[in-house]
Amino acid sequence: MNVILLVASLLFAMGASAHGLPTLTVARNVHVDRFYGYAYALGSNRYLYTEVNERRYAGDRWIGGTILYYAPDGRRLGSEVLEFSASRFIPLYRLDMADAQYAEGVSRVTARAVHVFRKRNRTTRVRRAKINRTDNLVAGAGLQSFIRRHFVALSDGRRMKIRLVEPSRLRAFSYTISRLRSGICNGENVVRFKVDRSSMLRLLAGHPMIFDVIPGSRRICQYRGLSDLRNPKTGQPYRVRIDYSKRPPSGAPRDLPPLQGGS
Repeated sequence: MNVILLVASLLFAMGASAHGLPTLTVARNVHVDRFYGYAYALGSNRYLYTEVNERRYAGDRWIGGTILYYAPDGRRLGSEVLEFSASRFIPLYRLDMADAQYAEGVSRVTARAVHVFRKRNRTTRVRRAKINRTDNLVAGAGLQSFIRRHFVALSDGRRMKIRLVEPSRLRAFSYTISRLRSGICNGENVVRFKVDRSSMLRLLAGHPMIFDVIPGSRRICQYRGLSDLRNPKTGQPYRVRIDYSKRPPSGAPRDLPPLQGGS
């Protein structure tokens, strides 16, 4: 484990002491994958931020990691620490935003419930809620794990219904995952999936989430939809396109933040 991830783990543990939030379990005998995400505003194509992803795997199972968010000028915008010790599809996690002074996450997962929290800014109290757990409940980055786990069935055209935890609203909402036509992403063939609100809620939810997935590795090549980060001026999530290409795409900053520990 590198120094950055260790420090993040300690900070996460300190947050748990102060706010009753989860600690990050430090696992051994795992391999680490580090990569960038390049986020652009949908519509204007303006570069918004860079993700520095560090994921820990036990075999092919994603068990935890960190995401650091940087502005084009190199300022740290926020961070997310997560682990999948309680569930493959419902990570314990904490997202903190510096500029918006916002925090949210999942603090506890039991056999019957998922405990979530939200803090809008430094002056407001932490709000909490308990969401009943069902077999199809998914939260945060667990959506990517769900798509990866059910890739074959989804690729064959099976539509799958999930309940997606949204800590920002202290609730879970019904979504349907379906396959769209295949496409090309950064020169690679991909299978495209849409994650959309079910039934009448679709009109209220706005645009769906779109995932371009590389069949062989089942890695996400591109994501389109709402960001985890919020515009500090409006308090609303950015609408983004995030490229996970091996090389910086057009418009990305010339000087990127380091991939912690090397690539």
